[in-house]
Amino acid sequence: MQMFFSKMQALGNDFVIVDLRASNAVTVDAPLAKWVSDRRRGVGCDQLLILKSSNSADLSMEIYNADGSVAEACGNGARCVAWLWMTQHDKREVSLQVHDRILHAWLKGEHGVSIDMGQPCFDEALTNQVRDNAFKGFEYRPDASSVMGNNLNNSECLFADEAYNHSKNTISQINANTGGRTRIPWDASSPATFVSMGNPHLVVESSVVGDTCANDILSHTKEIFPDGVNIEWLRVLDSLNISIKIYERGVGETHACGTGACAAAVVAISSGRCESSVTVSMLGGQVDVSLGETAVLTGEVSFVFSGEIDYSATCICRDSQ
Repeated sequence: MQMFFSKMQALGNDFVIVDLRASNAVTVDAPLAKWVSDRRRGVGCDQLLILKSSNSADLSMEIYNADGSVAEACGNGARCVAWLWMTQHDKREVSLQVHDRILHAWLKGEHGVSIDMGQPCFDEALTNQVRDNAFKGFEYRPDASSVMGNNLNNSECLFADEAYNHSKNTISQINANTGGRTRIPWDASSPATFVSMGNPHLVVESSVVGDTCANDILSHTKEIFPDGVNIEWLRVLDSLNISIKIYERGVGETHACGTGACAAAVVAISSGRCESSVTVSMLGGQVDVSLGETAVLTGEVSFVFSGEIDYSATCICRDSQ
């Protein structure tokens, strides 16, 4: 049985896209996703994206990680799917259902796509658990460019004096709490912040812990995140630029991550160290993230190739597992 696919990438974050809107002949499961994602035995990708029909949007997207697990969100994958759909339908806007969110995307030039990723959600309880259990003993030693201003204790810069009683805060709730100024609790001695962009992210201050191995962080947080967590190592370069290194749950280290870029930007902006729009540098290149009530991700994508998969060949993978 043949399964048609398109291969796309955004900053080296690559995807195999399979459109099943017109056919239910293929059953997608973890073994198939692992086989397709395998760079030696399959097509090779970070995520397998399955397109289906939606009653609430132009189409829906399901996400399988390279290890076969299911993901709730994928910013760069959504931008690739959006570009593919808009190109095929000669449109400049598209709505995309991803898990429990409806995302809206639009073209920016020939190969650029902006997508509204929705409201970030801060979970202060989880953040405090991580800070208390995984990062005790780290001493903050920032370089001169890691914060805005010279005084690390300047509450006008870092808003470290702000306290919130809500366990979970959306941007709207935080704005209401602070008279319209977007702020989150940020403690210079505690290097991790939990942010949900529809999927879980742990943003770790790189200037605090350096390039601490993802396995070390995961081993100390496995009771907090039993299903795993995405990790971004954040370095604030100046008020308009940040850089991140990425560990994606179910994939490993990747060249880029759209939701990870959003999560890191949200932490940098909402803690007062960056302006409301920042450029995020990753191994694969740069994207722009702007934060208002929602986070908007903008960057380029590219079509790589299309092809067919012999679906019956997956029995080789299934029998070998």
